[in-house]
Amino acid sequence: KVWLITGASSGLGAPLAHHVLRAGHKVVGVVRNIIKAKDTNPYFENLGGVWTQLDVTNPKTKDHIGLLSRGYGGFDVGVNSASYSILGSIEETREYGIYKQVDTNLYGPIRVLQGSFPAMRQKKTGCIVNI
Repeated sequence: KVWLITGASSGLGAPLAHHVLRAGHKVVGVVRNIIKAKDTNPYFENLGGVWTQLDVTNPKTKDHIGLLSRGYGGFDVGVNSASYSILGSIEETREYGIYKQVDTNLYGPIRVLQGSFPAMRQKKTGCIVNI
């Protein structure tokens, strides 16, 4: 199976990617920073994982994920694990931080789904997990 995991270099995405790779599946790990991802997850590529750099807040995310999906013949499993969190009180939070959090945590997964679904529909199979 081919898995697409956003946020694959940290949080819940990193151990999930490691587990899936060790189970013998292919993982395409979507990260904002490949250099940082490689430094913190040296096992990923050794186990056959492939990094792709993409910030899910980018309006072109749908197109990028669509190209990736077609290149792999469609993803069998898509996991939206990329996230952005604001720590602190609401009174001290700047509006831009709130916008970035909503864009990453709500619109980001929607963009990924829009790029992934066409190939899944064509294959008549696939699973999406939103974390």
